[in-house]
Amino acid sequence: MQSLLPEDVKISYEFDQSVFVMNAVKSLITEGALGALLTGLMVLLFLRDLRSSLIVVITIPVSILIGLLLMKLFGQTINIMTLSGLALAIGILVDQATVTIENIHQHLEMGKEKRQAIFDACREVAFPLLLILLCILAVFAPSFLMTGVPKAMFLPLSLAIGLTMIVSYIAALSIVPILSNWMIKAARYQHYHHGEVHAHAGQAMDSEESKQVAHHLREEEREPEKNDFFERIKLKYIKTLNKNLPRSGWLIPLYLLLAIGFAGWAFVYIGKDMMPKVNNGQFQIRIKEPDGTRLERTEEKVRKVLQIIDTTVNHHVAISSAYVGLIPSSYGTSNLYVFNTGTHEAVMQVNLDEHYKVNMDDLKEALRNNIRHALPGLRISFEPIDMTEKIMSQGAATPIEVRVAGKDMDQIRGYATKLVNKLKGVSYLRDVQIAQPLEFPVVSISIDRLKAAQLGLNVQDIARSVTASTSSSRFTEKISGSMKARLIPTRCRSRYRNT
Repeated sequence: MQSLLPEDVKISYEFDQSVFVMNAVKSLITEGALGALLTGLMVLLFLRDLRSSLIVVITIPVSILIGLLLMKLFGQTINIMTLSGLALAIGILVDQATVTIENIHQHLEMGKEKRQAIFDACREVAFPLLLILLCILAVFAPSFLMTGVPKAMFLPLSLAIGLTMIVSYIAALSIVPILSNWMIKAARYQHYHHGEVHAHAGQAMDSEESKQVAHHLREEEREPEKNDFFERIKLKYIKTLNKNLPRSGWLIPLYLLLAIGFAGWAFVYIGKDMMPKVNNGQFQIRIKEPDGTRLERTEEKVRKVLQIIDTTVNHHVAISSAYVGLIPSSYGTSNLYVFNTGTHEAVMQVNLDEHYKVNMDDLKEALRNNIRHALPGLRISFEPIDMTEKIMSQGAATPIEVRVAGKDMDQIRGYATKLVNKLKGVSYLRDVQIAQPLEFPVVSISIDRLKAAQLGLNVQDIARSVTASTSSSRFTEKISGSMKARLIPTRCRSRYRNT
């Protein structure tokens, strides 16, 4: 397209939502990779065995790759929701491999032969891991019962997590024991020496094992200089438990009271929304003059609003795009992007400078106050500009939309007005208004066909004259099949509106 235009005309993407989608995908991939790396480091930190950490990390790409193949069989694609599910699953799926590898260490510390220790460890954790898997799958099972947009969004996420978790369970009981048999050095864990890498295997806790635990504890208390970081933490934890266990009668109720109270406070005061807000420096504002205002007057107010916006953000407006008045019916567009109810209405999109950082909710509140002070009769409302928000709102221009329906228009209007007045009294609601124009000035013209015929006029000639006199537009004639129907939308000049 650029090659077909003059040199002084440049084309560029300004309100391009694909940039944010691609950045989100890259961010999810980066977060997933960092999650895998940090998980491996945590396993290395606690088990202090590089080979065991490597085994756990290997299960991550295996589970994800097989999970992607299974998602392909279910007809899913790589998108933000499936990538979000995979990013969430990374932290969960390593749990199964970690539990298995840690239990193998436990059985090796019992002095068992390596193969027997691996077999006993896997057999011991198979059912608990299955129970954990079923509990996780049960959480996401309701997404299969959803319908409409929620199902389209949450089903891919649930499938990504569920399929990956199933694969990780199989990997924890197949790949982990095989790699452990090849890579782990059993002799390092089969004999206890204070000061060396070793953790007591607390399994049966019979009389013999209780003696072993007591012996290890005495060694750690007698030679504290040989204790490593985790052993020192363990000793402090044991002292804390011994001190507070006699007080459990009132500590547990206090803990439950504080936990439930904090959860209730968070539920009330933390905002609730279906999708997280994206602060991308863009917003869309709808501007409404009194119903039937001329196009030129609405355009003047739009310019003033743009000046107020530019002043409010300290001249950091990168670009703005506005459309005033009705969209010609011959122009193909979707109402998802632009829809106006008349010449009194305009919609504006504003893209701020990328270096200007501001909380979008605070900016919108400041714009409401500034515009209300400068232009008291002007109505404004902020609408979703992000494509995800537009789709989730299912065509609604606001997060909350109340519909009043009935057979009597005057009665409907009365109820709607009362409802608006009540809603305006709610402190946290903004931009409460009736979307439809209810006082649009119109003129009803009845044609005396007999006199028109005597003067040699037809309906088409009269329609064109009325259009020119009232500064109206749109159609004066519509042909449908063999029937000819004439539509004469009219609009009064401003000097006639108060008469």
